[in-house]
Amino acid sequence: MHKAMTRAELALFAENLVKTNVVYGVVAKDKQFGWDRILDHKEMVLDYPTTISSPKKYFLPPTETLIEFKLAANPDPKFVNHSQEAILFGMHACDLYATSMLDNAFEDTNKDPNYLEKRKKAILIGVSCMPDPDCFCNKMGVDDAVHNEAKISKKEALYDLFFTNIGHKYLVSIGTKRGEDLLAKYAKPAEASKAELDQLKVVEKKRVESFTSEMKQDVEQLAKLMPKTYNSSVWKEYADKCFACGTCNLVCPTCYCFNITEKVKLNLQEGSREREWDSCMLPQFAEVAGGENFREHVAERLRHRLMRKGLYIKEKFDKSGCTGCARCYRNCTADISIVEMFNRLKEVTENE
Repeated sequence: MHKAMTRAELALFAENLVKTNVVYGVVAKDKQFGWDRILDHKEMVLDYPTTISSPKKYFLPPTETLIEFKLAANPDPKFVNHSQEAILFGMHACDLYATSMLDNAFEDTNKDPNYLEKRKKAILIGVSCMPDPDCFCNKMGVDDAVHNEAKISKKEALYDLFFTNIGHKYLVSIGTKRGEDLLAKYAKPAEASKAELDQLKVVEKKRVESFTSEMKQDVEQLAKLMPKTYNSSVWKEYADKCFACGTCNLVCPTCYCFNITEKVKLNLQEGSREREWDSCMLPQFAEVAGGENFREHVAERLRHRLMRKGLYIKEKFDKSGCTGCARCYRNCTADISIVEMFNRLKEVTENE
């Protein structure tokens, strides 16, 4: 189901949302773009390249208090969950897909109430984009999962609403009942005409043809390749360049590993249990009591990271652990390309 909105109607829709809701969106940050709270709808950008980091921070904050307690005979622990109703406006396909993968992870086995409560209260509004030279979401199954209407039912949609710029107007795809209700409450868009739907097909075709990444395998081929690369010389080759700083993990929309610490306040009477993002690229990540480190060398940690992106998550959730957003490459101090690594693994493995 598609509705059509003029740019003026879309601006009014955004203005009405911001007036009465907590809205997060994309804003300009010097020459780059990032996610922030929107207080004025005019600050929000819909036509933007990939943001510096992903919006996962609104569901899995970089640091988060889980429990507060007293240092007494009766610690009286109180579980903390700072969740609120919110709208995320302007998510690209890669971040919508990443959020669905995180949903799988935090719903699996031991359900995470802090994450799930935040997700339950969030409305996701997506927006179409044109790929930049580094993007390869088409190879990871992401583009198809979000844009291919034939494969999306209301039950399976990764968004509540999704806006596509067709030039003179935006077409709105309704993914859920919640999205439909939101649109009806804050806007009165018309049904999309046949001409507008035809123009949507033209825009979609142009987007698909605009991918220029040199990624040589898709998500299914990658999952078959990765088990063969465990002892590859490629890991050492790239480890020699890598600083093991963990930036790739911090900007990745699908990384969800965290560390737990317990802190005591200066009054020595109260404390808290905190969760904070962790990185499998850091030396201490796989270190245990006694000093044993199961992934002591950078090559081992680099291998683990790419195995999760290309194989482990695919095996567990039947989704790619890599969305093809290329944030890890853009932010890498050593200028290491994940596409180049995957291609190099393919090349060396096939010739060994």
